[in-house]
Amino acid sequence: MTDTSLLLSSSTTGDSTNDQVIAGTVSTSSTTDALAAGYAGSTSTDTTTSGSLSSPDYTQTGGVVSNAADVLSSSGTTSSAVSSGTSSAAANSSSTGAIQFLSAQSAMLVTSSTAAADTINDTNFVWSSSLSPTTPFFVTNDQSALTNQSISWVFQSVLGRDPTSAELTTYASQITLSPLGSEGFMYSNYSGLVSTLAYSSEAYQTLSSYFVDYTGEQASNSIITQGQALLAKQDTLGSLKNDIISSDQTTDAIISLYSDKLGLTLTASDPQVSSWENAMTGEGVTLTTALQSVTHGIEAQSIISSVYSSKLNYTPGANEISAWENELENGGTYNTLVSSVSSGIEAQSIITNVYQQKIGITPSSGAISAWENFFINGANYTALVNGVSHGSEANAAVAAVYEQKIGVTPSTVEISSWEDYFAQGASYRDLVNGVSEGQQARQVIASTYLDKSGVVASSAQIDAWASYLASGGTYQIMVKTISHGIEAQGMITNAYQKILDITPSAAQISAWQDTMSNGTTYATFIATLSHGVEAQSMITQFYMTSFVRAPTDAELEAAMTLLQNGATYTEVKNTIASSAHS
Repeated sequence: MTDTSLLLSSSTTGDSTNDQVIAGTVSTSSTTDALAAGYAGSTSTDTTTSGSLSSPDYTQTGGVVSNAADVLSSSGTTSSAVSSGTSSAAANSSSTGAIQFLSAQSAMLVTSSTAAADTINDTNFVWSSSLSPTTPFFVTNDQSALTNQSISWVFQSVLGRDPTSAELTTYASQITLSPLGSEGFMYSNYSGLVSTLAYSSEAYQTLSSYFVDYTGEQASNSIITQGQALLAKQDTLGSLKNDIISSDQTTDAIISLYSDKLGLTLTASDPQVSSWENAMTGEGVTLTTALQSVTHGIEAQSIISSVYSSKLNYTPGANEISAWENELENGGTYNTLVSSVSSGIEAQSIITNVYQQKIGITPSSGAISAWENFFINGANYTALVNGVSHGSEANAAVAAVYEQKIGVTPSTVEISSWEDYFAQGASYRDLVNGVSEGQQARQVIASTYLDKSGVVASSAQIDAWASYLASGGTYQIMVKTISHGIEAQGMITNAYQKILDITPSAAQISAWQDTMSNGTTYATFIATLSHGVEAQSMITQFYMTSFVRAPTDAELEAAMTLLQNGATYTEVKNTIASSAHS
């Protein structure tokens, strides 16, 4: 053999001489025997290594012993072998010193290149081709301790646990003890027990559970049996576990965990992946542990808050975040989170509020459902605001406000400007106030006073009507109110007196107010009054008095036009009378 062998030693006797000497004469026909011979004398030469070995090299504080402990630790086993000056390399109750050799073989255990391409989650998995078996060689003069130590080693190496008292008894027959030298020392051959445990149902189940624990998938039967074969060749369970952890399947499982639960896209080179693999290797972490940590971590909390903020423009409370952390841990996914937030009662309320805030209407169930689906498929709150602000309903809302408040149809530019204001933060209330109190509204109010009452409105009157419109009043109500106001009554009375030289009745005033309210203007009223039956009768009477005849159509029209253009009853009468003397 050409492997380099290390020695672990310890004692419970307190007799340093016995602790340091195994045999006076030992055959050097094997590596282990050569090491024993080297251990027996401080000047002996180990034929398998270069240089001389001395007794201090093999004390519990020596470099060889320390290195051996490191090999045990890195192999993934939980052997009791340590380099401490107070611990024993063999866990037993014997009062006799226990000596443990560890052979760190340089030859690698290589799997067959023609192994079947088994799959877990449709991805090929093949055991590593560079797994290193570790084979400790135990030597002592205590038969019971040697047997128990050998069984304990095999259980730790193959099954990852200590044997029970019953198992120590049951499997003692599978340990073969052979004499070493002439001083009563023995060494053990435990390869048979290694094979027995490697092909046991427990080993099968343990390997199977490792795949579930670290890849989240069940491995095929052939993959498990290949692993058992490696155990039988004295590779350790810890080594195989680490091989599973370092596999592409575990990497993919970690990547999928972040994708499924947090909606994050990772690659194999991202630090989260290596961090979790390291934790699995050295801290006993499994995918289940990782799941709990990932779904309850700062990243998860931030992402949950981000979904609420993005979709609903809302910051969730601690209870809402906690509820979603639990949901993600117990089967929920990032897509579930997005879907639920996008289509829940809160989303429906937010959608309704945006419609009411921006365009002053309550959306239909169809509109709400459509926006919920848009949220689920990637749209956010900003897209909702922009969509509602520039939609056909917003167009109609702007037009309706202009018509309701100031009785005009807005231009395309005006509608487009208000839609942009909505998207930038303006509300329906801003629209109402802007239209009701703007310069255009003030012009409309002033015009209404002139049209309906024939007077020039004061600034105070215009301000009052602008506030009224902004507070819920409409153009129609304003027109009706002005048409039925004191100014309108005075205007109607004055017109009757000026044109017809009579005082109108209350019924006549009311009738004209209604007419004005329904669209008639001051100019139309004057024209109608000037050309009415009463005016025609009056003019005819003037002609009968002055000419003893009725006026011609042209004369009648001329006189009515004078009245319409501002002439008074007296002025028209005098004009006709004077024409009779000319």
